[in-house]
Amino acid sequence: MDIIEEIRKYNQTRGLTLPKGESYRKRIQAVNAIYDEHVKDGVSNRFIWRMYIHPLFGISERTFYNYLKRATF
Repeated sequence: MDIIEEIRKYNQTRGLTLPKGESYRKRIQAVNAIYDEHVKDGVSNRFIWRMYIHPLFGISERTFYNYLKRATF
């Protein structure tokens, strides 16, 4: 999937008024959805973070791994 499409999908959920803590939950869900979509291609986690997650969310690699651990949030 193209990074432009990823940005469009994420931007659809941005700008909405969310209850406190909901933006964090939505961001974790979005990161995990992108990860789940691209991990099936057999690429490394670092590649997924570098090409799709970091340009879109601007989070560090460590934060990315913390988000993956919180998949059941």
